[in-house]
Amino acid sequence: MAVSGGCCSGYVYTLRGGVLAVVRSETRLRSAFDSPGDAAAKLRRGEQATCAAGDAETLRELVTGKTKRGEVTP
Repeated sequence: MAVSGGCCSGYVYTLRGGVLAVVRSETRLRSAFDSPGDAAAKLRRGEQATCAAGDAETLRELVTGKTKRGEVTP
């Protein structure tokens, strides 16, 4: 079945030893994914979080403090 409308791909994340890890990929309605800020808060509490693929880089920066190239953000 084709994905249409407001659906997009994303990932379920967890923190393992302080490292952001992908548990699995999913396709959902865009509104069913956590915002990067909400996902980061969930991960810090030890919960799993979902984030749209387009927000993955922002989530990584929020959780690890590192940019895509590994540079630490001020």
